[in-house]
Amino acid sequence: MPTFELVTAVAAAILGALVPALKNFAEILLKQRAAQDFLSTDPLGKLLAKGLGIKDRPTDADTLFKELADASERMDAAVRKMQEYTRVREEATAKLEVELGLLNEQEQDLKERIAQLKEVPLPAADYFAQLIDKREKRSAMRDYLLFLLGVFVSAGVAILLRRLGWA
Repeated sequence: MPTFELVTAVAAAILGALVPALKNFAEILLKQRAAQDFLSTDPLGKLLAKGLGIKDRPTDADTLFKELADASERMDAAVRKMQEYTRVREEATAKLEVELGLLNEQEQDLKERIAQLKEVPLPAADYFAQLIDKREKRSAMRDYLLFLLGVFVSAGVAILLRRLGWA
């Protein structure tokens, strides 16, 4: 005759396997609309779902509202990015407008200078060019003279140092 321990062990094994099997069965049933209604509205169904640890599947409305909330967050993020981009573009446009104003002022200044130079009589410009040309010729002559003087002085110093025995 089977002992009490053996019967208890067999019963515990059957009950231990029965609960997960019932849970899987209930989850399969939950996919069907009628079972969803039974487990979410009927008191016995709620008790069975609670006992097996089955969570209520979200309704279509819950899913829809969650998707709408997610879409709203993504739209808000996109709008924030567009606002930042617009702000940066506005700052760049303002900076370019300031630079354009400065360039317009410079253009007007240069136009006035050109107009003034056009009024200068041509003989005065020729005389000014001749004065500059004479100075440049004198500068070239001075440069040649200084170069030759440097050659002679360095040769003299070299000869003197050799005679003294320092080089």
